[in-house]
Amino acid sequence: MITVSHYRRNNIPKSEWDHPVYGALLVEREQSTYSALDTMIYSELGFGGEIIEVSETRMVTETEIFSCIDTVVFEGSAEEMLPLLQTGYFYEQAGQGSVKDEVLNMTVENWEKLPDNVKGKPIFVTTLGVWALARNRLKAAVLLALGITDEEDLKTGLELPIQDLATTMEIMQTYPEMTGKTLKQVVAELYS
Repeated sequence: MITVSHYRRNNIPKSEWDHPVYGALLVEREQSTYSALDTMIYSELGFGGEIIEVSETRMVTETEIFSCIDTVVFEGSAEEMLPLLQTGYFYEQAGQGSVKDEVLNMTVENWEKLPDNVKGKPIFVTTLGVWALARNRLKAAVLLALGITDEEDLKTGLELPIQDLATTMEIMQTYPEMTGKTLKQVVAELYS
């Protein structure tokens, strides 16, 4: 089991903090590896969080939402932590180089599709914009983790909702008739 400790810093007086750096402890719970991975992906990185500390048995994320800074500490054995560490590695890779450019381009394209009364408001730019960028970066991390580096396939994968991306990747790996096909070809077959 992985211990997941969720801390928060905001207007809580330092005298009430449980940790001198992370802040007040909100909740600490034991989670299975994949439940902890789900927490990391959808509750932290998916909201623009960053990985601030990594070791073989520990990963710390920090996510800023409005006036709060949430720090989440994931701790477990090296074997239990491996899926989180691998995801974290590819998440960092998705924030660099040509992959980063593709993630930014897709986020801007999606942003341009929003109604004018949404995309021009500062609150939407500072929250939804960060979240949209984080979700696209997560999708790129999934694609990289699966060995997909072709630019057309990356773009195709970034256009899919993250839930559809996971299903598509599972289909590609499960059905022999999909072997040798690009992600773009598979998506064209499945979603046309």
